[in-house]
Amino acid sequence: MDFDFTEEQRMFRDALRDFMQREYAPIVDKRDREGPFTREEEIEINKNFQKIGIGIDPENIKAFLDPVLFGIMSEEISKVWASLLPLPGMGAIPATFVPIASDDLKSRVLPRLEKGEFVGAFAETEPEAGCDTRDIQTTAKLEGDYYIVNGTKTWISNAVTCDMAYVGVKDPETGAQTF
Repeated sequence: MDFDFTEEQRMFRDALRDFMQREYAPIVDKRDREGPFTREEEIEINKNFQKIGIGIDPENIKAFLDPVLFGIMSEEISKVWASLLPLPGMGAIPATFVPIASDDLKSRVLPRLEKGEFVGAFAETEPEAGCDTRDIQTTAKLEGDYYIVNGTKTWISNAVTCDMAYVGVKDPETGAQTF
């Protein structure tokens, strides 16, 4: 079995490595001491990544859907600034559902995704279960046109600044889980 990167994967890695060294290596230490990103900083970072083909918009989401590219992206970003990774990583989760979203949701979300002006989050971790998705306690029950969600989530990256969170829940009647 051949575990070498393809030419496309090598080019992606090299471009991302150069980008991270040029854009973020010089500022990482100072910026980390300043505390959490503002929403404006997160959007600026999203737009910077879009310039090199990494984005949560449908055109650039390839790096999040291909496991090898995602691994390369995670490794190269983390080498320079590990705390930066949740921004594109968590932000991509809601974006992956745009193709199956309702027309109404697409009309509200897609333009912001395409401009890099969308911040996503993933709400999975719970006080009782941690990240064990087999023991999710948060429930979602359909009542009329809306779901009633009950539960507690912790450690949600981007929670304070996000536009949308993907929430891990289970059906209280059947126990079926969704994320």
